[in-house]
Amino acid sequence: MILITRPKAQARPTKLKLKNMGYKVICYPQLKIEFNQNITLPEVDLYNGLIVTSQNTAQAIKDYAQLKDIHVHVVGEKTAEVLKNYGFKNIASISNDHIELISKIKEELSHLSKLLYLHGDHVAGDIKRKLRQNYIFDNLIVYKSVEIPMSKKILCFLRNKISMVLFYSPRTAALFAKNTVALNFLNISAICISQNTADELSSLYFKEIKIAKLPNENSMLEYIINE
Repeated sequence: MILITRPKAQARPTKLKLKNMGYKVICYPQLKIEFNQNITLPEVDLYNGLIVTSQNTAQAIKDYAQLKDIHVHVVGEKTAEVLKNYGFKNIASISNDHIELISKIKEELSHLSKLLYLHGDHVAGDIKRKLRQNYIFDNLIVYKSVEIPMSKKILCFLRNKISMVLFYSPRTAALFAKNTVALNFLNISAICISQNTADELSSLYFKEIKIAKLPNENSMLEYIINE
């Protein structure tokens, strides 16, 4: 049985894909996403670009028509796809990770361009510090991620039924490690979207920890498909 740890809306298509391949799958998110209902946006016409690094941000801003004509710099093909489906017209660039994002922005935008970074209350990477050196940079929190305690049922599954766990972020991995420190995972493999995510599992003893070659889900699933 495979455990998917990401929020339900994003886990659903992955669960269906794996079930169609013949795997038993369970979804148990470590985080619940709470969208800010009334986002107070700055004067968006003054910005040369937006930065969006997650599907949750795309979901949070989907009804704000004033953002849909601005150039958007995106991390992740899936995030870009979600934005396009919501009517965002100008996807300026798509990056695999935060490092590539920063590099592309420096290539594409002139010094002191004005950027607006839309994100959740917990951010992986250091986009703000690295871009503030060259750009006029504002950021705005558009959603919160609230920890979900682990149920007795999922802890029982981890002891007896689960053979593989998929981890999509450092924070999710850190919460999993905090909540399962007493368990033995010598019969379970972990598949992580990044090295930073894998590092958060260092206190646990898995059968193996595999890291995606590229920081996206398709690269993670290659480890399952090629088993």
